[in-house]
Amino acid sequence: MDLPTGHILHDRFRIIRLLGKGGMGSVYYAHDPVLDRYVAIKQMLTTQAPTEHAAEQMRKQFLREAQTLAALHHPNLPRVTDYFIDHDLHYLVMDYIEGQSLLDMLLTNKHGFPEALALTWADQLLSALEYIHAKNVIHRDIKPANIRRTTDGRIFLVDFGLAKPYDLNDPRTMTMFHGIGTPEYAPPEQYDPGVHTDQRSDIYALGATLYHLLTGQAPISVTRRTSEPSAFRLPRQTKAEISPEVELVILRAMEIERAKRFATAADMRAALHLAHQPYLVDATRTTDLTALAAAAAVTPAVVPRPDRRRRALVLIGVLILLFLGVLSGVAFQASTNSVTSASTPTTTASFTATSTATATSTATATSTATPTPTSTPTISGTTTLTTTLSLTRTRTSTPGIVTPQSGGGSGQVAPAPTRTKKPLPTAKPPNPTNPPNPNKPPTKPPKPSNK
Repeated sequence: MDLPTGHILHDRFRIIRLLGKGGMGSVYYAHDPVLDRYVAIKQMLTTQAPTEHAAEQMRKQFLREAQTLAALHHPNLPRVTDYFIDHDLHYLVMDYIEGQSLLDMLLTNKHGFPEALALTWADQLLSALEYIHAKNVIHRDIKPANIRRTTDGRIFLVDFGLAKPYDLNDPRTMTMFHGIGTPEYAPPEQYDPGVHTDQRSDIYALGATLYHLLTGQAPISVTRRTSEPSAFRLPRQTKAEISPEVELVILRAMEIERAKRFATAADMRAALHLAHQPYLVDATRTTDLTALAAAAAVTPAVVPRPDRRRRALVLIGVLILLFLGVLSGVAFQASTNSVTSASTPTTTASFTATSTATATSTATATSTATPTPTSTPTISGTTTLTTTLSLTRTRTSTPGIVTPQSGGGSGQVAPAPTRTKKPLPTAKPPNPTNPPNPNKPPTKPPKPSNK
């Protein structure tokens, strides 16, 4: 029987109205005159229990919920302030969360909520899950009806009626609570008495809740997914506006095989952070969020890279600087070669020497500092000799002078080879620099001059 409005409960709390009612109890909105505040009072009903043993187990579970919540202090969890028994009924007094449940909000948003808003709520819920899992507490009934949003946008995870301590050494769940929960959000292990539930059970329920918040439709139950896999619709098949990265996170959280889900709430939270920032992943927007979540768990603070336009401008600037650098280098090289040959570059050149000599000729060649590989020095002599030499020379500080040395070293011209040739008859007058041999008789007498 429901408590009427104005009823004074436990000689202290005045009932204002009924907030909700379920199979395990009712929740009332009441006023506490001692502390002058409004509270939510949860009433435990045991009349639905099939046996007295089951009713006793429910009372123990209700007390465990009170003790669990009384030890939790988190901005996204309500506080428990009192626990009492009145007329053999158990009551739990907690903070009243002003606002609406997400299930009530879905009734007026049949196509779901924008992705950015839903991910903001999911981040707060995962923060609360990180906290209670660290305290070895499992909620086991996460769904839109058990999530309330205040007027300032804060999210609260409420109704810990199915919560249980999670003992790592003995993680078994009481048999009577298997199969309790909402089918659309409960994981498969919650239906099997021989399998324990752990923090990954809450991961599944939160993934199913996020599915509902984004698409506006609750997912099918896990039992139907097992018996009829083709009936399960992917989130983007229901609502195409959902990003592929967020869909991957939801699907991994809702894996039927527990080992394939996110190991912790922190891993799922990190994956959602990365999925909400697609410019951090590959441009094709297809990425392995498993690796991303693992990387983010190690280094959660990731500096965003600049957008494509900024990167293009930076690349253009670098190319312009490189082009200007090349032009300045070419101009500097040209000015250096035209002004002086005092620099010492090592070059390989071929020289064609024309000499007029009757014996071994050693001459000083004059060469310009231009990069033309062929130069023609002037060497005195009577015999024309053409010699092509390939050498490596180093210009010295004296411009235009090449000093010949033996061995063909750097900057040196090897001495000309020795050749002996007979003088050829010529009709040209004798060269004053090379007078005729007086010991040899002339071949013809000189012709008399007509003058």
